[in-house]
Amino acid sequence: MNAWNDRTYALLAIAAEDVVKDAALNLPKEQTKRIGRAIQGLMAEPTDAYRLQLEQVPKIIRDRPNRELAGLDIARLIANKESLLTNSQSTGPAMEFHHLMHNNAVYDATKALPMSTLGMFQQGLADSGYKAGASPDAGVVLSRYGHRLGPKSAHMNPETGGNYTMYFGTQPVELEMNSYLKNEEQFAQDYLQAFIDQKAKPMYLAGMAAYEREAPLRQFLDSAAGGPIESFSSPAQYKKAVLDAGITEKDVDMIAMKLSGTQQIEPVGRTQINTKSYRNIRRPGAQDAITAVLKM
Repeated sequence: MNAWNDRTYALLAIAAEDVVKDAALNLPKEQTKRIGRAIQGLMAEPTDAYRLQLEQVPKIIRDRPNRELAGLDIARLIANKESLLTNSQSTGPAMEFHHLMHNNAVYDATKALPMSTLGMFQQGLADSGYKAGASPDAGVVLSRYGHRLGPKSAHMNPETGGNYTMYFGTQPVELEMNSYLKNEEQFAQDYLQAFIDQKAKPMYLAGMAAYEREAPLRQFLDSAAGGPIESFSSPAQYKKAVLDAGITEKDVDMIAMKLSGTQQIEPVGRTQINTKSYRNIRRPGAQDAITAVLKM
């Protein structure tokens, strides 16, 4: 079941997002990176992975002396969960779980949508076969180097070939965001297709190209661990076997660089649209969501 079809879950998520945004507005930009990542992870996740954290939102809002403190506490809960979901799938030193559907892309495309349109978009994304969030089938494990720095990296700008991580965070450019007011269902379908064509397909191609390039690295780690990850009870057990074999981050980085080359590509090729910070976008109906969850 898609979590966004559950009205209670969606209300809690949108209320949490809005309270966290208010708190982030009063912080220097450099201090809000982790908060932004947490919100992106929450709102891009199609499962109810954050349910236990969200169920605490009404009490936190009621109990804290002001909304800013409530927002910071909610952000901390969500950020810790986001970090756990991602890091628990990393399977070796200098190996990282990489979302094939980047959270910042899904979030940036949906951060101005009301709850009902967001639900349609999320369901359509799931129905299309493109996986979002932090479930194992929604990503791959790449070396730190291959993930971030290797030529044709998972963050490649497909327009230029440059390494520009914010490329996938821009909204599809052909559609007017306010057109959902005219025909919400048609807007959601059109917007989803634009997102798939401009963002999802290039993201999957870039991410899978990096994954396939690193097949020899994974074979090396399997050999060190004594078998493929599928033969272990969990990613953590596999990672322990790799570490017990004496494999270090330096070992992994060296192999990854040989596979990808040591020439880093420049962060060039900004796209035509640069969207506003998540802190400055007020989602329609967010205040109603806060009112509703405070009655729970």
